[in-house]
Amino acid sequence: MKIYYQGEPGSYSHLASKNIVSHLSVDIEDIIWQVDFDCVWEKISAWDIGVLPIENSYAGSIHANVYHFLSHNHTIIGEYDFEVQHCLLSLEDDISNISEAYSHHQALSQTHQYLRNKNITPKPFGDTAWAAKMISEKQKRWVAAVASTLAAELYNLNILDENIQDQEWNTTKFLIVIKKWNDEISYTPTKNKISFLFESNHIPGGLYNCLEVFSKYSINMTKIESIPLGTGHFTYGFWTTIEWSLNDTNVQEALDDLQAKSQFFKILWAY
Repeated sequence: MKIYYQGEPGSYSHLASKNIVSHLSVDIEDIIWQVDFDCVWEKISAWDIGVLPIENSYAGSIHANVYHFLSHNHTIIGEYDFEVQHCLLSLEDDISNISEAYSHHQALSQTHQYLRNKNITPKPFGDTAWAAKMISEKQKRWVAAVASTLAAELYNLNILDENIQDQEWNTTKFLIVIKKWNDEISYTPTKNKISFLFESNHIPGGLYNCLEVFSKYSINMTKIESIPLGTGHFTYGFWTTIEWSLNDTNVQEALDDLQAKSQFFKILWAY
């Protein structure tokens, strides 16, 4: 069995993939990088796993991976919270010589204040580890990459500074995704979480009627976010997460009630 992730070797998705291996019920023969999220989703099969970021505590949700659940028959067996510790990597050994930093736009947003304080200009790049690889291969001087310690090791770069993220508890949530109905693959620890998308009826009080369901059944929401559904002109739905199990009859009744009051409803994942 293989794990697929987005980004060059040394990316945070690569690190997250390595860290979850010991928590899987199956043996992993290889961990393989892919150019983009689309490629990872296409690689997920009966015996191949995808590890995909879904949300960052600083930069917010990664909607591209949310939308993929609408078009793929996949499910989630677990989630992994990865504490992101950004580093400033370069061929240089003196940080005062650095004028530009290349990285993925999410990493640059998570280190915005740090770079500003150092008078370093952020330069968006396709991936954190790819930026480190580019600097190493092209022997680019006077610039740095915002990336991981593993990227520094793989691409022979100096670590000029560590833990440069603006938020100390900067954490990215990764989902472990498999093909549906494969009961032979499991991940520990498990969490009783259900995420779903719903679109309220377009009537006065339509959204209130939907949200009232959670109070009626004493269910606590841990997340609700409005996102474009792409099904019509400015159509929006609500990505919602609750911490319960689908085996709970109270929850199933609540979701049935919510679906009856919604124009659109789909469970994205439950694990």
